[in-house]
Amino acid sequence: MTAELDDLKRDMRSAQLVEWIVTNKQTLAAVVAVVVIALLASSLWVARSKAQREAAATIYYQATAVSDPLKRKALLETVVHDYSRTGYAPLSLFQLVSLDSDKAPEYLKELLDSSAPRELKWQARLDLAEHLIASGNQAKAEAYLKADVGQEYAQLRWYLRAQIATDDAGRREALQKALDASSNDADLKKRIQRTLAALSVAG
Repeated sequence: MTAELDDLKRDMRSAQLVEWIVTNKQTLAAVVAVVVIALLASSLWVARSKAQREAAATIYYQATAVSDPLKRKALLETVVHDYSRTGYAPLSLFQLVSLDSDKAPEYLKELLDSSAPRELKWQARLDLAEHLIASGNQAKAEAYLKADVGQEYAQLRWYLRAQIATDDAGRREALQKALDASSNDADLKKRIQRTLAALSVAG
């Protein structure tokens, strides 16, 4: 009797399952369709991303191999505009900064708005501040020098802050902080030491 009852229960469960499937077949079909579409879309996105990266890499390395600055600039701008979501776009922007000094601030701002790694953004922020200081826009430069940067960029940040200081005391303080920071640039460190020594003599 126990075995027969178990068989009966299984048959009832099977019947209920079949009935539920028949009742909800449209919903099940829709769910299956959504899953299939999601899988297809995901595979297409992965394939497209891979193709984009490969195309960006090809154009970027073509640009680095070209000796003509105008052709190099055109290729790098293609990477920036057509493949902005790849890692080659920030690299191209840095190359463009050195190729076109007039448009350098524009490229650097674009780099700051990109998805570049934070280290590249730190460098871009300092480079932009340096351009602004050179063009006499100390107030705008100060805005880019307020936020902290990584330890390896701190010396340059304090050196630039010394350049926009409004008095000798502020200049000395910034230069001393620059001198105390980790140094990755021997020439910059010597420049800081000379400037600080000159201020001490003048003071």
